Amino acid sequence: MKSFKVYILKIFEITKWYLDTRKFAKLNKKTDKNVMFVELCTSLLTIKVNCLFSLALKKKFNVYVLFPHKSKFYEFFYRIIGVKNFIYLDGKIDLKKKCNFLFKKNYNTSSFLNFKYESISVGKYVASKYLMINKLGKFQINNSNKKKIFNMFYESISSIEILKKKLFKYNIDVMIFNERGYSPAGEIFDFALKNKIRCIQWFGAPIADNHSFKSYTWKNRTKHPLTLCKSSQNYLKKKNKRNQITDALMMHLRDQYYSGKWFNRQKLQTNKKIFSKKELLTNLKIHNTNKLCVIFTHVFNDATFFYGRSLFSSYEDWLREILLFIKDKKKTNWIIKIHPANLLRSKISLEEKLIEKVFRKLPDHIRIIKPNSIINTYSFFGNIDVALTVRGTIGCELACYGVPVITAGTGRYSNEGFTVDPKNKKEFFNFLIDINNIRKLNSKKIKLARIYTYGSLIARSIKMDGIYIDYDTKKISLEKSTLKFIPKDYDDLMTKSDIKKFVNWVQGDLKQDLIEIDYN
Repeated sequence: MKSFKVYILKIFEITKWYLDTRKFAKLNKKTDKNVMFVELCTSLLTIKVNCLFSLALKKKFNVYVLFPHKSKFYEFFYRIIGVKNFIYLDGKIDLKKKCNFLFKKNYNTSSFLNFKYESISVGKYVASKYLMINKLGKFQINNSNKKKIFNMFYESISSIEILKKKLFKYNIDVMIFNERGYSPAGEIFDFALKNKIRCIQWFGAPIADNHSFKSYTWKNRTKHPLTLCKSSQNYLKKKNKRNQITDALMMHLRDQYYSGKWFNRQKLQTNKKIFSKKELLTNLKIHNTNKLCVIFTHVFNDATFFYGRSLFSSYEDWLREILLFIKDKKKTNWIIKIHPANLLRSKISLEEKLIEKVFRKLPDHIRIIKPNSIINTYSFFGNIDVALTVRGTIGCELACYGVPVITAGTGRYSNEGFTVDPKNKKEFFNFLIDINNIRKLNSKKIKLARIYTYGSLIARSIKMDGIYIDYDTKKISLEKSTLKFIPKDYDDLMTKSDIKKFVNWVQGDLKQDLIEIDYN
């Protein structure tokens, strides 16, 4: 019955797409530039969005699409708009002997995570995918899982070798990704950049009904997509006359959190309440004047090894070692805030399971804020003394309110002058030993944080217009997310503000961030 329902929905989606795009002229003009859309970790929504981007770029680029294997259903959406150039990663190639040798040589967990194949970070991409699929927080190779990991390892290296043979037949100028961290998308991302192909990632922005875009080269390949480039920072500093940008940022954060719209594509901010400091302490049943330190956890198996360098082997190890350290540190109130995205994943998060494993009984100086808590994150802004994160967005937000944040890895804002960035684990724990003496940020650091946060989270957010996504559709759809509407034809598509900005940016040198400033 379920398969029949899926079949009917597929027929519905294909028919609707045909009717929605029938007035678009087909892509058939040959040009001297080529763009490739990477559909290796794809969904129907991604396909539709990339089809519209294809139509928008058709006058300047020939369009190619990379799939893991043939997919008549997904390909049909491209074929309807005239795209016929498909490349697959399922070619025949025998690398068993070579992969067996490399796998045995890097069987140690640490060696595997650091393993690179021709400068491509195979180990971390495979490990990230393994954790995501198996819903685990820590990556380890042992007798029970080595076959599964080897198969993913083999697929990873095979994908590189297959693409190496196929890609050089085409002169690809730009590759466009939505997901670019899980194997084999991560390996293809690295391979393209290594061969001087510019890569673009698009994704849902922090602001509702907005997109963000990031351009990558080999040099910045490990950066988080919300990282702000230096030229953008300098541009915003010059534009911050009479503090328009910093004032706009503070007003924006307040309004977004009070309205519950901030980072809320997944409806995780609904029914949250903003507390004063007194109300927060009462809610958490804290009855002393000790300093408040909030530990903002990461989802253990989400993008675990994608970005930058980490002081700990995983998000799980980071939290475990902190828990063991704070067990007897009773002169500080430690608050562990479980990531709200866990609401969508399981009844009890991997973080909560770890806490239960470490503490049979939770010490009196430690509190847990669960994903379903009514406490709005804004309640912590200005009301806590210090925070811990590896590289979460919360780091730059809290710094805007003078809260010192101790990071445990490079990321979207580390080493920009407004966070505490230990160089190693020893230095990290030295900061924790002295945590009650860490002072609030000075005005200079707060200003840096506000300019950076405005650029990263607001200026980088481009209002949806031609491509408008409904992340929680109530309409008939094969997936939860879909496009709200389709422009009626090419001319209509090219009048849309987000499309015009995107096309002009892609046709430029891609060295600058795609940003727009709005003080209002």
